[in-house]
Amino acid sequence: MVAIAERAKLNALMEEARRRARRRRVVYACLGLAIAASGAAYLGLQLGGGGGGSAGGVVAPRGFHLVPAQGPVAHAVIDESSPTWARSVDLSTRSVHPAKVSEEVWWDRKTGLVRIVQRVDGQVRSDLVGQTCAVFFQHPGRRRCYAPDPFVLLPGERALPHFGLHGTGRRVGVGDYHGERVTWLEYREQGCRCAQRVGVSARTGMPIVRRRYTSGHVLSSEQVNKFEPTLPAREVSFVVPDGGVSTLCFPACFSTSTTIERSNLSAVSRALGRPPLWLGPRALGHPLRRVHIGVTSVETKKGDKVMPARFVRFDYGTVWLKEFVTRPPWYRSGPAPSKAILDGVGQISLSRGGVLVLVTRGDLSYLLTPTRALALARMLRPLQP
Repeated sequence: MVAIAERAKLNALMEEARRRARRRRVVYACLGLAIAASGAAYLGLQLGGGGGGSAGGVVAPRGFHLVPAQGPVAHAVIDESSPTWARSVDLSTRSVHPAKVSEEVWWDRKTGLVRIVQRVDGQVRSDLVGQTCAVFFQHPGRRRCYAPDPFVLLPGERALPHFGLHGTGRRVGVGDYHGERVTWLEYREQGCRCAQRVGVSARTGMPIVRRRYTSGHVLSSEQVNKFEPTLPAREVSFVVPDGGVSTLCFPACFSTSTTIERSNLSAVSRALGRPPLWLGPRALGHPLRRVHIGVTSVETKKGDKVMPARFVRFDYGTVWLKEFVTRPPWYRSGPAPSKAILDGVGQISLSRGGVLVLVTRGDLSYLLTPTRALALARMLRPLQP
């Protein structure tokens, strides 16, 4: 009996260790999202010259200040393709195609600051700044920095564990990539049947393409890297929050504060200053359950709430319809008025008269497909007094 009890205790400890390992993997994955769930939110500075250039004349918003770069600023553009991440639905022709996703990155090694501008289907989705360096409690006074994507692919750069780039890549062959001769290096990821292959140009020695594989050899995504000329420090500044930047917050992450209260149909128009869009008293076979009014703000490291975005939310059970009076800081612009963007996270984004409308799943078993995106877009109409 003692042996059985000890074995049960050991199994429980091992299961707890596995749970902690899974939680760590989730945390590392969240650090790699363009829009993550923790850290502090920072709006990127609108620099001249398409993102890199003089900061003269730019004023930081309330709760933020400018930090000049202290060294040469690395600059790159990433073009990503994934069959499931984002799809663009043309509301007129009903055609569906993968939405082009790109990220433009500026990285100052000396300050650790990184700015990432993400574009989806040609529209700026987010413009955020994060911090790639941290001081760990185990080593007080010792600063450790990590490289953001795509610079993490360069030889000798330190990668966060979630990047899956441990050790030296194994050479698996040579080939041509769009007319460029490349050497393929493979990196195996721990804990899953995943792998990454990096194509290094034989002409320039730069990692021009990166492919991710799951379930053995199924291609899940591909990114093409274009390394731009390095910018001098005097030409670049970053917008960071008063009180400092949270460490290891990259590619970029943010913390928001949301207040929400129950409302009714007669009050939401007054709250928004105009009749909101809704799906009617019934949608998808379900009656309207609840109406809420809320405000989402960026919360700085000092605890200040800045850049408030007011919204109204209609709860139909199966789906939630959220309409913003002003753009939230994590969604700068887009989609185009004639398009709906269907994200892989289960969200439909639309623009109506400059107003951002988001449809999310209230029931996780309900799949948001292109056909349903078209149907929901047609159902949108102003709330009549």
